[in-house]
Amino acid sequence: GHPAGGHAAGGHPAGGHAAGGHAAGGHDQHGAPGHAHGDAGPADDRGLSLLTSGHDHGTGEVVALDAATQATLDDQLAATGEVIDRYPTAADALAAGFTRQGPFTPGLGTHYIAPATQPVVGTVDRAELSTPVLVYDGPGPDAPLAGLMYTSRSTRAAPEGFAGPNDHWHQHEDVCVVPRAGGGADTPFGVDRGDVTAAMCAGVGGEWIRRIQYMVHVWTVPGHENPDGVFAEVNPAITCPDGTYHEVDWREIGTRTSTCRSG
Repeated sequence: GHPAGGHAAGGHPAGGHAAGGHAAGGHDQHGAPGHAHGDAGPADDRGLSLLTSGHDHGTGEVVALDAATQATLDDQLAATGEVIDRYPTAADALAAGFTRQGPFTPGLGTHYIAPATQPVVGTVDRAELSTPVLVYDGPGPDAPLAGLMYTSRSTRAAPEGFAGPNDHWHQHEDVCVVPRAGGGADTPFGVDRGDVTAAMCAGVGGEWIRRIQYMVHVWTVPGHENPDGVFAEVNPAITCPDGTYHEVDWREIGTRTSTCRSG
């Protein structure tokens, strides 16, 4: 998931990995993407592994749940269906008052947040489930909904969140959030770089955030299922227009609506 709009923006995702928002959960269960199995040797992952290089949000294998816990989780995830039906495209989100936080990023999408977005406190409840950050597969208003992201209020500890141990919440560091005049925010330096300073951020009129609150992605949108798990941070189903995950150099992000080299 991705941080973003200024803690601002709601504190969540934001640009580049940024916008990443990236997000989360059982994330880092994505160690496999892009790698061949057996003795075939490594395969060309089209840049997928580069999306997670340089930051490790903790790994977590998907743990089998007992029947009662699985039933609770199924109910929680099913509740996201109403949101999915309500905002099928980015245009629907914009019309409802959501604003874009950061650029489109392969594997992570474009994140939109609304004033009504409620951070998760403790165990996720229906009100929180119905007001997520929305993740779209593309930079424009016609982009389809790809996933959801939930954030917490805390930068120190992840909430209980969803039933079971598979929602591995994560957070991002070194985020520079620059508000846009028309609403929303840009994240010109990406996130988790480790070399973005407050002075650099001030130089572009932004707010530098050392560490943003915990967040988790939820991939329950039909057609954008994540092969690495419903809570995985990076979703291989979200690619650049040319089918790769190759991004421009971070120095070129600026106010771009997409970090892709293509398109």
